[in-house]
Amino acid sequence: MTEALEDAAAAIGTEEGIAALLDADTIDFDAVSQAVQDSELGLGVKAALTAAIEQARTDPTLLDSVLEQLREQFGN
Repeated sequence: MTEALEDAAAAIGTEEGIAALLDADTIDFDAVSQAVQDSELGLGVKAALTAAIEQARTDPTLLDSVLEQLREQFGN
């Protein structure tokens, strides 16, 4: 596991970790996707968020709205 993925795994469940992971200036799309997959969210929510993350990766104009969705799902 890469350091970014280890950080993502450690971030799940901590408010500070999630906030750092969902920072638009330093976002690591792979780590965020892994955090979603490792979370306890439902399968449908995971699929929707993962798709949204991939869209934001290719279209930065979507990033703010995707980060907001992620924050809502992680309760942050």
